[in-house]
Amino acid sequence: MAGNGGTVQVSVYPKVRTGCHAGRTKKPRKGATLFRTFWGRLSYSNVVATAAVFLALGGTSYAAVSLPANSVGTKQIKNHAVTLKKIASSAQRALHGATGPPGPQGAHGPKGDTGATGT
Repeated sequence: MAGNGGTVQVSVYPKVRTGCHAGRTKKPRKGATLFRTFWGRLSYSNVVATAAVFLALGGTSYAAVSLPANSVGTKQIKNHAVTLKKIASSAQRALHGATGPPGPQGAHGPKGDTGATGT
């Protein structure tokens, strides 16, 4: 206190934590339930992201369980819906088939004109 006239400066802003302890809250009280522990950490984005994950997984698992094997075929796929860019390279090679034998070599063409000489 010496040197500043006996006044104490108190900040009105809370101390901001940085480093490895940033964003951590106080330790839960002894006997606190799991619900109370995580209640302070809930945010709108956490809830919406969790709901989106469950909806996506639920829809995928419903389709996997409810559709019988080999039920999607050419009748269910629209024309030009599946292109070569959309399928795996191994499937593309299977569509092209095996390479045939090479054909006969063509005839030689005429000799070209002589170029200009350099200096």
